[in-house]
Amino acid sequence: IICLSLARQQNDTKTILLFMFGGGTLLMAVIAWKSLHWPTQQQFWYLLFCGGMGVIGQYFLTIGYHYVTAVQGGVLSLVRILFAALLGPFLTLDPPLTLSGWLGALLILGANLYFVLRRPGDHIARLKAQGR
Repeated sequence: IICLSLARQQNDTKTILLFMFGGGTLLMAVIAWKSLHWPTQQQFWYLLFCGGMGVIGQYFLTIGYHYVTAVQGGVLSLVRILFAALLGPFLTLDPPLTLSGWLGALLILGANLYFVLRRPGDHIARLKAQGR
């Protein structure tokens, strides 16, 4: 998320989306090539709708990152994780998170919080204080 926020400060939305979606499509095609199959008509329309909503959502998210700092963008990403964990069972009928799912979510949140809240140069000052 921080990389996306920093990239957004220098590049336009369409360029970033081209690299994100183009790269993701190529990577997934290489990984899943042998298991790809054509969906039924109902599945096709569902996938088209979900894909379209994903592209629209990512488009607006990428535009929004132009107006925030990398730290603020990191905080926004934390909120998305919480929304997914809390609202997933209600909005998408996903099964509720188990204890290990919540522990995983907390690990992700903790790592994001660490990188969002740490100040640049803190680790260098610690190393200098230790004489390294």
